[in-house]
Parts: sequence; structure tokens; C-alpha cells
Amino acid sequence: MTGIISAPMPNIATSRDKEFARIPVDVAQTSFFEGREFRFTRKLSSPIVFRFTAPVEFVLSFQSFTIATGEYEFKAWRGDNITPSGIWTDLPVFAKNTSLTRALFNGLFYVGQCAIATGGSIAVIDANLYSDFAWLKSATASGQSASIADQSTQGRYLAAGTYYLQFTGTATGSYSIEWEERP
Repeated sequence: MTGIISAPMPNIATSRDKEFARIPVDVAQTSFFEGREFRFTRKLSSPIVFRFTAPVEFVLSFQSFTIATGEYEFKAWRGDNITPSGIWTDLPVFAKNTSLTRALFNGLFYVGQCAIATGGSIAVIDANLYSDFAWLKSATASGQSASIADQSTQGRYLAAGTYYLQFTGTATGSYSIEWEERP
């Protein structure tokens, strides 16, 4: 076998041997290195609603539900199907990359634009128009219990807007999401 030709990009292949040469792929996203990926996680112990406000389009890259005891139902609603009320309080959202060596985005460190709040309440206009649903229940048969987890790693590209994440039921568990902002 002949070797790999070093043109037009010399030394890009992982091997000079044609049978083993591969083009290296960086598994991380550019958005991670630019500081445009964020995460949110919360313990759940009672019914709660989170308001997710996105002034920019975003990719929902990860969503995880866990439950240790009890059961709950999760529904995601788009803002145009909800009448919100009450006082909403912002919750902490964390960047996935807080390194001081992260890449600049348009000349500056990127500042997250999406916000998550809780404390208010919602009235659903059409109960059949939820955009996501999950029902989780812990196993309790014969005195045994088991934690249940559901993790969705299918990315979804979503429009800017307001989304409501509603948990009903009585359970102890957690909820986590990760997203990439696309300004």
C-alpha cells in the first residue's frame, strides 16, 4: 500500500498508512468552546412549573427525569397555549464551559440569554396541545422500590419563545436539561 498524500492539508490524517488513516473528528461542539451551552438541574419534591424564556433559538440537547419515590407527570407547553399568573423568580442557570480560556464569541465572552423561573402558576388553554410528555412512577411492589430514570438525548432545534415545564403529582426526583443557544 502506498502512503497518504500530504496535500492539500499536510498531517491531517491520523496515520500515514492508507489502511489505517482516518480524519480526526473533534467530538465537542464549537458552541461549547464559545461558552454557548448551558445546563439546569433541580430536585423535585412537589408539583412545580418552570418557565423557560428563550429570546434566541436554541437546541435542547439533553433532558433527564429521575424519580426515587412516588410518581409525577411532566408536560411541556408552548407559551401561546398558556395564560401565566403570579410572581416568577429566576433560578440559576449554569454555563457548561466557564473556563477563562474559552473562545470569544464576536469578540466577547458569551453571556447566556435564556432564563428559567418558577413560583408562578399557569392556566392551560388547550390541554391536548402539550409539546412534550413523560409519566414516571417508582416501583413499589412487594415492598421493593426502584428509581426510574428517563434520559432523552435526541437534540431538538426550538424557536425563540416562552415554554412552560409542568410537573404534577407527588414524587421525589430530579429534572435536568442542557441546551445550546443559537444567536
